[in-house]
Amino acid sequence: MPYECKFCGQKFCVEHRLPENHDCPGLEEHKQQMRDSGKMFDRKDLKTTSKTEKSFFTKYLIPFKSNVAYLLLAIMIISFLVQQTLYSTNPSLAQTIYELGITKDQMWISVISEKPWTLVTSIFAHAGSLHLLFNGIVLFFFGPQLERLVGSKRFLGLFLGAGILAGLSQVIATDLILSPQRTFIVLGASGAIFAILGAQTIFTPNMKILLMFIPVRLWIATLLLVLMNLVFVGGSGVANVAHLTGVTIGILTGFYYRDKIGLKRSGSQLNFGNRGGPF
Repeated sequence: MPYECKFCGQKFCVEHRLPENHDCPGLEEHKQQMRDSGKMFDRKDLKTTSKTEKSFFTKYLIPFKSNVAYLLLAIMIISFLVQQTLYSTNPSLAQTIYELGITKDQMWISVISEKPWTLVTSIFAHAGSLHLLFNGIVLFFFGPQLERLVGSKRFLGLFLGAGILAGLSQVIATDLILSPQRTFIVLGASGAIFAILGAQTIFTPNMKILLMFIPVRLWIATLLLVLMNLVFVGGSGVANVAHLTGVTIGILTGFYYRDKIGLKRSGSQLNFGNRGGPF
């Protein structure tokens, strides 16, 4: 019984029916089309890419692949301990290193011109142990889940990017609109944490969580947090603008990557197994 080759259309016996057994001219053409479309690559090309295009992230954070959320949590805890020690021994140094903010005689732009590093360091500093505890709990439970979905590099980019933009937006809003001519500081990873919540809500809106020990779906919990921050914008002691900026960035990021990685909206529970998402 003759067999027809799907690549060249010719008919062959059982022994020669495979394209590699009859020097099929269509096989190589098919492989080239696959290479051009990006669906197939040569091993030698992979080796060349890995040697020539190593990023800072891949080079230095490869040991923490799929564990960046836990690494960030550890940095937050260590930074808080250092922060509290410095406040006890050298308050001015602690303020210089960690405090993102301005005095009543400064404008918001001075943050960038005088202490730009605080846009990052303030993310890992916190106003108190309860502040750290809340952010730490959310990062511990939701961070690995989101990292598994989008990959470690994207997760780190979201955390730092949202944290920086959230802190800066709070400084600008307070200086220009909410409380001009007032000394204030912004501390904490809340903007980044709200970004994680926003993105995770887009990926798994029906995930069940406990809010004040009451089981609710994630989208409902996120909506309630957003409404609370909208109501209390301008209130003293809470960086509501930073929270709203963070959750907005997270939601936009979630929409962007949900379609990009082809993830269906699902998820009914929070879990920790099956780690190892894209890097």
